[in-house]
This record gives sequence, structure tokens and C-alpha cells, in this order.
Amino acid sequence: RGVSAPLAIDAALEELETRLRLVEDAYLREKIDDIDDLRTRLLDHVLDSASRAHLGKGVVLSSRIPPSLVLEMKTEGAQGLVTETGGTTSHGALLARALGIPMVTGIAGMLPSVRPGDPLIVDGTTGVVVVRPSDQTVIRYEEGRRLAERARTEHAKFRDLLARTADGVRVTLQANVGIASDLGAARDNGAEGI
Repeated sequence: RGVSAPLAIDAALEELETRLRLVEDAYLREKIDDIDDLRTRLLDHVLDSASRAHLGKGVVLSSRIPPSLVLEMKTEGAQGLVTETGGTTSHGALLARALGIPMVTGIAGMLPSVRPGDPLIVDGTTGVVVVRPSDQTVIRYEEGRRLAERARTEHAKFRDLLARTADGVRVTLQANVGIASDLGAARDNGAEGI
């Protein structure tokens, strides 16, 4: 119908998901997640074919990004993730945050407006995505990133101190661990338990 390959893949698999939602069998309805994962992987490969550096060292843009792809993209060196659907509490978003990958979800209509290789700024803190940013915008975001890193480094001096409230009550800091890499982050940040 004249649309791009990513849009055609997304539409075809959305049609399959819609059909599965109407099936009475709960086991078959659970396969919607599998189709969603397939969609993401296909879109990854289609977008990847235009520019390996775009995905391997840049930003991954997809309609949805399941947790399995978040882990894969972390090993590939992705610097950001953007999805057209989803929310900040989705499993993929929580995993991306734990792995230190900036992620913005729910940017409807993003796929058609971004071409492989387009520079993007993904601000996971504010939920802002800037497509083809100006030089001044890049400089502004780089400065913000440096300031955040400096603050994180400065706060590191407190991680070995016992946690106490302002009035002196001792509290125990514990970590939420979902994957093995969380253990290192918990240890590095002074967690006393899980």
C-alpha cells in the first residue's frame, strides 16, 4: 500500500494481535506478547539494515520494546530507547532504567518521522525526544549530562555512611534486584540488603 517496511510490519502484526484478543482461549490470548516481541525484533532488523551504527551505538526506535530486547540492546551498546506505546512503569521501561539506558515511552507517531541515522536526543528524565537537534541543543543537553554525572559522583561520598533520618533514626537501605547486573549497582550504591 505504499508505506514503509516498518509501518507495514507494525500494521500486519497489529492485525494478528487484534484477532488474538478476540479468541476465547486464554492460552492463545497470551501469545499476543510473543507477537509483540516478534514485531519488535523484526522492526529492529529492518531498521538495522539501513544503519548498523544507528542501532548498535545509538537509539533504538520501535512501536514497543519488550524486556528481552532491552537486554539485547544493552549488550549492543544502545544509548537510548524510544517507543510509540507503553508507559514509564512497563517492564521494559523499568529494566532500561535499571540498566542505565535512557528510555522515553508513548511518543505516538514517532516511527514515520524518524529516518535511520537521524540524530536523536533521548532525555529519559523529562520524557523529551528531540529529532535532528540543533548544535546548540546538543551542547545544552551535553552540559546537562555532565552536571548530572558530576552530582552523581559527588553524592558517591555518602554511600558508605550508615543511613539515618535528619533526627538520627537509623534506617536500612535495601535494593530491588531483578537481574544479576542489579547486584553490582546495589553494592556500588551501599545497599545493605535485598
